Formats: sequence, C-alpha cells, structure tokens
Amino acid sequence: MRARPSIILLFATIGLAITAQAQTALPGTNLKLSQPARPGQRPISEASFRPLAMMDDVLRLNGEQSVDERAIFLTQAEALRATAFRVSYLSAVSNLPETSRLTVRINDQTVGELRLDSSAAESIATLAIPPGVVVPGYNSVRLIASQRHRVDCSVRATYELWSAISLNRSGFLGLQSMPVLRRVADLPALAASGVERTPIRLRLAATAEATELDAAMRAINAIVLAAGIQRPIIDVAEARGEGPGIDLVLSGNPPAGSTSLDGEPGLSYLHDAVTGRTMLTLSSGPDRERTLQRLIEAANTANKMGSEPGRRALANTIGRPVREGVRLTFSELGFESRAFDGNFFQSSMRLTMPSDFFAAPYGAARLDLESIFLGAAAAGRRVNIRINDQIAAVVPVNQGGSSQLEQSRVDLPIQMFKAGANTVTVEADMTGSDRACNATAPRPSHPRLLIAGTSRLSFGSLARVTTLPSLSATLSHAYPYLGREQPTTVAVSSASPAYLNAAMTWIGRMSAAARAAVPVNFRFGGLDDPGTSGLFFGPPGEASQTLARSMMAAEPTVAAEAGMREIETSDAAAVAEMALAATGEGSATSLAERLRVGAVGSLAGSLLRGDLGPITTWLDDFGLIERDMRKRAGDVSPLLASDGLTILQEIGAMPPQSWRGVFERRPLPDIKTMILASDPEVLDALIAKATTAHAWSRFNGEAALLRLESWAPENRAAQERHYLPTAYPSPANLRLSVAGWLSLNQSYYLGGLIMLSLLLAVTTALVLKGRRT
Repeated sequence: MRARPSIILLFATIGLAITAQAQTALPGTNLKLSQPARPGQRPISEASFRPLAMMDDVLRLNGEQSVDERAIFLTQAEALRATAFRVSYLSAVSNLPETSRLTVRINDQTVGELRLDSSAAESIATLAIPPGVVVPGYNSVRLIASQRHRVDCSVRATYELWSAISLNRSGFLGLQSMPVLRRVADLPALAASGVERTPIRLRLAATAEATELDAAMRAINAIVLAAGIQRPIIDVAEARGEGPGIDLVLSGNPPAGSTSLDGEPGLSYLHDAVTGRTMLTLSSGPDRERTLQRLIEAANTANKMGSEPGRRALANTIGRPVREGVRLTFSELGFESRAFDGNFFQSSMRLTMPSDFFAAPYGAARLDLESIFLGAAAAGRRVNIRINDQIAAVVPVNQGGSSQLEQSRVDLPIQMFKAGANTVTVEADMTGSDRACNATAPRPSHPRLLIAGTSRLSFGSLARVTTLPSLSATLSHAYPYLGREQPTTVAVSSASPAYLNAAMTWIGRMSAAARAAVPVNFRFGGLDDPGTSGLFFGPPGEASQTLARSMMAAEPTVAAEAGMREIETSDAAAVAEMALAATGEGSATSLAERLRVGAVGSLAGSLLRGDLGPITTWLDDFGLIERDMRKRAGDVSPLLASDGLTILQEIGAMPPQSWRGVFERRPLPDIKTMILASDPEVLDALIAKATTAHAWSRFNGEAALLRLESWAPENRAAQERHYLPTAYPSPANLRLSVAGWLSLNQSYYLGGLIMLSLLLAVTTALVLKGRRT
C-alpha cells in the first residue's frame, strides 16, 4: 500500500537545507594546527574546552554523504556553560567545493554549516550554540558531510571523498577539559563520546598478587558500566598516568583535596591539575562492596538523563537490542533522512541480536523501505541492503518521476544476522554504471532520492538455541562467561606486561558490550587444564595444547591427484579406507553385509536414538551426498601471523549430537577463548584496533585473525556446531529450531527424506497386498 504524502516533503527538506546554508557564516580563516606531542595533550590556553575524545582519535566521513552521531554527557553545571561548539577538520574535497558542506547538529538542531575545501592544513571553526539546545545528561552531536566531485562522478570516485574530524580538538567550548564531579550520576562525563578510547590506569604496586587483580577488575567493570564507557583502554602501573584519562586507586585513604561523590566515603574524586588526570579512589573494607553495588545499580538505571536525541544516540552507539516482534524505524536507528542528489549513498545502523539467537534459514526479517525517486529510471540503479557487509537484498529503482512516497517490502534472510553485534547498511547506486561519467554533461539541479526515516525493520519469531562456538556471542554478550556460579578463569602469560593490559582491556570491553560485569579470576600461566573454561592471553607457544587441537581440526591436506576433493585431517578414517582400497589390503564392507539381521537391529536402535549416521554413511557410499559438508564450508586461511591477533574458541568434550539434543537442556561444556599475539610490542596497537566498534562487531565464527593493516578480521566459520537450548521449548521455538537445524544439516535432512520415502513405499505395499488378499 502506498503512502499519500506529496512531494512537498522532499522540497521542504531541500528548502530547509538552502535556508540553513544562507544563514550560516562560513569560517574566515584556516589555521595550521601542530600535531600534539603525545595523545590527548592540549595547550593550556584550551583549558576551557571539552573534547569529543581524550586521545588523538580521528573520525573519517567518507563518500558523497556520510553521517556520524555520538552521545556526549554534560553535568548540570556544564549544560549552562556550553556556549559554542568547535570543529577541527581536514578535507580531501578540491574539485567541487562550492557544493560540499559539513553540517553540525546538536540535539537535532543545526548550529552551523561549513564549506569543505581541500587544504594542506586543518581548518578550525567555532559555532555558537543557541540557548536551551544543550541539556544536562546525554546530548546528541551529529556531523553530516555532503561531498562532491566535479569531473569524475563514478561510484569508484566516491571512495576518494573524505573529511577527517580531529575528535580531541573538536568539542564544546566554555567547559573545563575534565569534568567536575559531585555525584555518582555525573560519572558518564568521564567517558569519551561514541566508542572512542577512554584511558584507565589501574594503580597497583609491582608486587600485587593475582587476588588483587580480581578485585581491581571488578572495580574497573563497575566504573566502566556506571560511566557508560564503551571502549576502555586499561593498563596496570604503579606510577600515575599522564594526560586526560582516569587513574583508579584501590586505597583506604583518599588524597588531600578529594571530593566524596554523593557525600559518601566509598568513592572519591580528584582532578590532578599537574597531570590532567582524574583520580578515582575506592575505599577498602565493607564500604567498597556497598559502593560497587551502588555503581552497578546506577549503570542499570533504565531512564538515562539527557535529551531524546541524546538517548537515541547512546542506544545506537551501543547497538539497538532486537527482540521477537520488535519494529524499529530508521529514525530510531539514527538514520539521517536527507534528500540526496549524488551518485552513491551509504548509511549504516547497528543492531544487537540475543546471545542465543539461532542463525539459520528458517525465516526472514521484514524491511519496509519508503523512498521518493525523481528522474529517469535506468538499468543498474538500485538500492542494496547489506547485512554484516554482505548483500542481503537488491531493490531496483524502476519508477522515475513519482511524487509520492513509494513503499517496497523486502525480505532479509534471517540467517545473515548473527548472535551479538550486527551492521545493516543501506546503499543507493544512482549511476547505473561504475564507469566514469561524461564530465561535460550537466549535473542534476535537484535531489533525486530521499529514503524516509519512517522506513522500518521488523523481526518476527526468532529461534532461540545457542550455537557454539560463537565469537560474536562471546564478545557482544560475554556468553557463556556471565551467569556462572564461579568466576571465569583468565589466564595471562607472564612473558610481558602487555598481555595483562590486553586482558584487562578485553574484559572491560566485553563488560561494556554486554552491559554487565564479567566476574573473573586471574592467574598467570596457561589454560590447558582439563575441565577449565576461561580466556587466555599470551603468545601461541604458551597455548600449544589447545592451539594444536584447534589447528589440526582446521588445516586441510590437499590431495595431489586432480579432481579429488580436499581431505581434512579430521577425515582420518576415510583417508585410511581409501588407502586400503588402493593397495588391495582389506576391503570395504559390502552393502549386503551391512544389511544383515544384526546390522538392521543396530540401525533401528540408532534411528530410535535420533542418530541418522548409518543412513548418511550409505548415502555417502553411493555418492548421493558428500561427507563433512559443514567442515568443507569453513575458511581454511592461516590462523596465525607474527603481526596479527588470533582469536579462537575451543569447545570441550560433548556427548554425541542428535536431533533430540536440540531440545534437551544440557550443562555448558568447557569453553576456552584464546587471544594470541606473537609480538607483545605490537599488542597494544592490535588490541586498540580489535576493540573499535568497526572490528568488534565483525568478529564471528570460531576463529578470527586481525592484522594492523587489515580492514576487518578474517573469520572462519564453525567447523562443528554444538547446540544448547536456552529458551523455553515452546511449539513455535521447536518448529523454528528443527527447520533451522535441518537446513544446516543437509545430510540428516536427505536421510530423513529417504527414510520417509522408504516408509511410505513399505506401507503402500502392505496396504495393496492386504487389498489383494
């Protein structure tokens, strides 16, 4: 059914943009900014400035239209003092500066629009904030770049368009560089906006025991959750830190000049003017437990302070949770509904699926795409919907000149989502070709496309069966390390202090993503003890036992003879059988021998137990199916690299899997997650890259490799799936689970069909025989 709004909606959007451009003063000067001597360090003259990031993080806005939205927390006093917003930027736009703009919106109100033009130096602009725009709590800061080429208007050329925003030199003016805290509710002011790095130094003596690390990690997790820190970067040292960040001290005596938050002695705050550091001191004794509980309760408060756009930006930064029957509009997901007159449009949204979401082809999510397209339709013009960087649907643009909002229903395969973090991207290709365009042809004088924020994404029934191994569920939900009776063991190599820093940063990031503190038990050494679950941080050489088992199951042996399929090490029995057949020593069991009375009895027993292995073996003998189809689908790229970070999961011994096991509750197996790096010198940089929102949301499967120069991790799918039911076995969940499991286990599906066909043939023959007699 079509909506009825007229084209006034499109022209109103264009008019507002033109009016804002006419009323906004463009910056008059370009200032060359010297690079800071160390991350986060700023001149003293900028003390009344609150940056969007504490370290020298850079935001790149790529393409013809790019949007970034982030939430920044201001205390009640700071909301009254914030009078202006400063932007420090550098742009590659040089061919068409007269139509390239950078728009700054705070709480959905435009405070300024800047002309983008290429320059060898960074440009700086100060934009006044009207009274009443900024509120106490979370505020939305949205940066929108509209960038164009004059000569080359192909899709490939859009990748060369970018603007870089220096986040530690952009932010609110009129505020102190570090906030002044009075209450626990003010702790979110310590966090960087969005998912930028927030440095935290744990102040411990060099002789600290592992038990002190356990208590310290619990305190760090409480601070991370209460402050809403999405990306902590944690190190352990005795000396105080330098530059913006947090020093966490576990001591009974707060330093002189400290302020007790909420007037209670459990947590004290002090701003160190010498180092520019915020010092948080947790008291020892019974007050500490009460304080930590108070911090956790503050983190779990449902109603966050701030504006509605600020709370929306916070939710979308974390990732919108998806539940059964949920319906989310593009506007709620932070999608910027703007008229577009370029060639290639791209915008992404973040979703978080439950940890026990069963990704299998049993259904689809529904996308109702509402858009207006003006102009002549052409072959190749389309809107692509990507899920986790893979095209899930293509909507052709085949009706031009429409003055009404067109609605297209698109089904997105549910199996393309994964447990944990997901990215949904909307792409619009308006060229119809990837070739360079005619530079002499006039550009369109009006926008051609508007994708409305009223477009919505709906999810129906979801199968709820946990699939292991799953890096995405572990990193996004800390599954299965949350909710256990005993703390999770975290084994750390003593070869370098970098491994301990990596472990604490990783656990803090997992707690932030899961929005719950992960209780841990640190120890130095390996994690190869039988029956032990947990995480290991260290070089591959110290994880030899676990790593050897995982690699043997993953690495293939390629047959020399052409035309033969790859033979995996796990297929040792099949390889031995082939060798015997080739040499004539021994013989394979014939079909007649397998159909003896004893074999038939064994077959019947296997079928009653839900084990269809004998059937699939026969089908494999006749060449009807291939053995180990699931294993052959996995990525067999190398898992280890001297300059990379390897992450893999190993599942302990489990009883044989049958179709009935999908619905039977079983205890969790031993699950080891290994974070391995050969060179501790580059470990800090690898952990910093792995914990970015871009990389963190793209880990999946049972193993991954991330290099410093790679765009995203290289994932390997699970070679063998283990199913653990977590939801109540309702009829709907059983139906979806069975459908999904059969679609992923084609051999059992084919075996079941053969058995049903045989059963139908036998019963039909018996009925006909009875009628003849």
